[in-house]
Amino acid sequence: MRNILFGIVFSVMLVVGSVSAIAGSAGDSATSAVSWSLGSFVELTINSSSFDFGELDPGTESVLEKNAVRLMVRSNTSWALSYSVDGVGADHLVVDPRHTSGHRNMAVNVDYELVDLLDLDPGDYSVTVTFTVTAD
Repeated sequence: MRNILFGIVFSVMLVVGSVSAIAGSAGDSATSAVSWSLGSFVELTINSSSFDFGELDPGTESVLEKNAVRLMVRSNTSWALSYSVDGVGADHLVVDPRHTSGHRNMAVNVDYELVDLLDLDPGDYSVTVTFTVTAD
């Protein structure tokens, strides 16, 4: 009986050892190289599509409106801001953005100032300011 018990214990140990050896040595690994390319992105929005100085008192020489509009630049790179002013009276509007360049996201406040108003004839004036942002 003792020999049978010894044989059973030895057989169980042999089986467990074999299974452990097989399980321990089994395995593998693999690698994967991941790459991509991302281009420049730049987007420009404005808080209001119009601004009105209202009716000015006769004899007014100039009017400054700080933070007349606010631009929001969203970008993943450096950028440059430019603008143009078109329309009758365009040479009497000074556009003064706080920043004309930046990197990544930025809010840009813009002042508008009417100047040399005594040189204008009485009437209604309207100009268009076009802001453009480009990736550097």
